[in-house]
Amino acid sequence: DPRVAGVAGPQRARPEIATWADRVSYGISNFNMRISNALGYGTACGKFMLVRRSAFEQIRGFREDLVAYEDGDLFYRLSRTHRVIFDSGLMIYHGARRPHKIGWTRMWWIWTVNILAYMFLGKSASKDWAPVR
Repeated sequence: DPRVAGVAGPQRARPEIATWADRVSYGISNFNMRISNALGYGTACGKFMLVRRSAFEQIRGFREDLVAYEDGDLFYRLSRTHRVIFDSGLMIYHGARRPHKIGWTRMWWIWTVNILAYMFLGKSASKDWAPVR
């Protein structure tokens, strides 16, 4: 659809490693992304986002000063001037390394703090987002 500039999709842990906490947490996260995009407040997870190049360039891409929530910020800014959607028919499966290493309680805390810092201060609360291997 040429009217759509961004597509977000749901995420799940790979079936062979998925825990009940993965299913619940990603279910909540996917629901939140679906509702946010439906209400015009674009958001996406960095594991799955499709963006038209022209729209990406128009909004000047990712904010490199954001350590965390740069993916949500990109979709939010994109949604201010373009149509973005959440397509539940598309799914990304991944290794869930970070929540499996640090635990879902800490993962939710980090997500929440970063989203609130972004919403109220326009920046990330996290100072580092090192790869988890």
